[in-house]
Amino acid sequence: MTGPAQAPRPRAGRTGRTVALVAVAAAFAGLMALQIWSGGTLPVGAVAPGFSLPRADRAGERIDLSQLRGKVAVLDFWSTTCPPCLSQMEELGTLRRRMGPRGVEVVGICAGGEPIWEVSRFLNGRDVEYPIAVDVDGAVTAAYRVRSLPTVYVVDAAGRIRAGHAGFWPESEIAAAVAAALEPDRPNR
Repeated sequence: MTGPAQAPRPRAGRTGRTVALVAVAAAFAGLMALQIWSGGTLPVGAVAPGFSLPRADRAGERIDLSQLRGKVAVLDFWSTTCPPCLSQMEELGTLRRRMGPRGVEVVGICAGGEPIWEVSRFLNGRDVEYPIAVDVDGAVTAAYRVRSLPTVYVVDAAGRIRAGHAGFWPESEIAAAVAAALEPDRPNR
């Protein structure tokens, strides 16, 4: 007596390898997409994109990156509706108090799409210890590849990116990146 007819089995070796290659390719594509969309920053060593933005904390004044040349600048992209951004602001206030005397400037750049008047109202009564600009049209935020908030950059005295971090970044780690940027002969992190 013969049993039911069975379909021929595919060769396990070739099919298995194909499935494995497809899985590896999909995983790689997913990791690349995650890096791109979850806050990949500008590369270390890149020239920091220039900008001139209106200040929310001083009506009629602007912040221009070229004014910071010769100093180490810490750029904080944030939003009024982002709780981690508010915690980041506290960390940056501490950093400014500690490292400001060494030639370090901190600049907040509101990148949440809020109008200047709303950011000004938000800042009223808050003790923010550094200048706050507003990226009204989002061009600076795009130039710095900001895809999540907060995003913080350390720019050296020559105007090059020395470090970038998407998401909350503890003050001690920012201070280490700033210390490296203050030493021109020290390699980028």
